[in-house]
Amino acid sequence: MREKFFVVSISFHFSSDSVDTFCKERPTKVFPHIANCARYYNCSAMERDPVLGRYLRECPFPQLFNIESLRCVDREAANCRWRYEPKDPCE
Repeated sequence: MREKFFVVSISFHFSSDSVDTFCKERPTKVFPHIANCARYYNCSAMERDPVLGRYLRECPFPQLFNIESLRCVDREAANCRWRYEPKDPCE
């Protein structure tokens, strides 16, 4: 459990270069995007998303990313806290 909170706390300081470094050192980690509740990083991603890049991913609308379960869940179960909650699939 302690490791989850470590991963969440260091995500505050991530640039794209530091995400690359973090993921190369921890290739199985999944962790939330700091500002957007629909987005998360998946260090095991093999394909580069043409819009989001190598590790950044987005939950299928209307799901959001839950920081406790580290999964996309229904909006009501997401517990976004301070993170922005998209209300439309185009946001």
